[in-house]
Amino acid sequence: MLRAFRTPLVPESLTSVSHLWRLIHQLTTVTSMKSIPVPACGPVRNRGFTAIELLMVVAILGVLAALSAPSFTETIKRYRVNSIREDLQSSIQWARSEAVRRRLPVTFLRATGCGAALSTGNDWDCGWNAFVDTNNNSAIDPGETVLRTFTIPIGYHVTHDMAAISPTMIVTRFGQPGTSNERFIISPPEGVTGETTLVTCYYPGGSLRSKKGTPACNTF
Repeated sequence: MLRAFRTPLVPESLTSVSHLWRLIHQLTTVTSMKSIPVPACGPVRNRGFTAIELLMVVAILGVLAALSAPSFTETIKRYRVNSIREDLQSSIQWARSEAVRRRLPVTFLRATGCGAALSTGNDWDCGWNAFVDTNNNSAIDPGETVLRTFTIPIGYHVTHDMAAISPTMIVTRFGQPGTSNERFIISPPEGVTGETTLVTCYYPGGSLRSKKGTPACNTF
């Protein structure tokens, strides 16, 4: 007599799918729980850096520093040259207003004694003094008070670039330069050949202009 077999109520494929979903649910439940510390088999030690790894890091930092040093140096030079230019222009603007207010010329006389090598009277590397030159002798005499003193960073250069040696610059009581054009060259420690060198010109109308390099005042 043949034995009858009962057909399962749930297909085998559905049973396997349900089993898979149960496994996924268990896995997600386990991962969402707080991790349970597992005792280590031996003493736990924190691994540090090896000597070779430290040397590699130091070498990489050295290469990066060597690559960035030239550009960083030029940035500092450009900042200081621009700072000197701004000081020069602001001092001239101040002298113009002071001369008009006093109705007397204000004279700039180059300073000395800062340790810089001043080869000619046109070298203003120590800065300049502003005063009222009552007797017009281009010197600070007793009774003539220095109104302001302007200095520049050591090692940088300011040249009063005139045809004749000129340790002074005069701002008339009308706020104009005493000569046709007053020309100043501001340069970094390496001199006028430096990339950050610029020129500042003070024109008869009282205007001030600056330009990179050493162009003549009548060219810009």
